Amino acid sequence: MLQQEGDLVAAHDLAERGAKLYPNSPGGKLCRNLVIEIEAKSASITTERVWNAPWPHITVRYKNVDTLYFRAIAVDWEMSLQRNHHSPENLTDQERRAFLAKAPR
Repeated sequence: MLQQEGDLVAAHDLAERGAKLYPNSPGGKLCRNLVIEIEAKSASITTERVWNAPWPHITVRYKNVDTLYFRAIAVDWEMSLQRNHHSPENLTDQERRAFLAKAPR
């Protein structure tokens, strides 16, 4: 309940205590799993797939991460369409490496 209410510090403390007191019980194992879940590192970046005015927001969510880097790369859409790249998933590994080699602006 503490985790669901957003009190991760109290949830972590209680789950850690339960895991230490009852390490081999089903409840103790659930407590250990909750501690691992709370301590897990995660990061995600989302935005809209279509970019036009007004420009969309880029949402960055992270948990238990000290540093996060990302880079947005400008792409000539007309050139991309000529190569049949209607989405980033259609890029070859070589094309992805070429994009990543571009200097940030």
